[in-house]
Amino acid sequence: MERNRFIHTLRKTPYKVDLRGRMPNENLNVNIYGIDGNQIGRYFFSAMELKGKNSIHFKFMGGKITWLGGVNPVCH
Repeated sequence: MERNRFIHTLRKTPYKVDLRGRMPNENLNVNIYGIDGNQIGRYFFSAMELKGKNSIHFKFMGGKITWLGGVNPVCH
């Protein structure tokens, strides 16, 4: 499964990545872009990391993506 998020880099509140429709054994790629269309990051999550989750959340602070709620991408 792949999800794309476009973000405002000045926003202080967390962003949500909805996982509805993801099969239990399906991995996830998340592409994050600034509102200008420039890619900020690409993150990969294993199906095991997402087990039991309906969504994951992140913040953009200081030019970096920080994943919340104990989820960690396998690579970026």
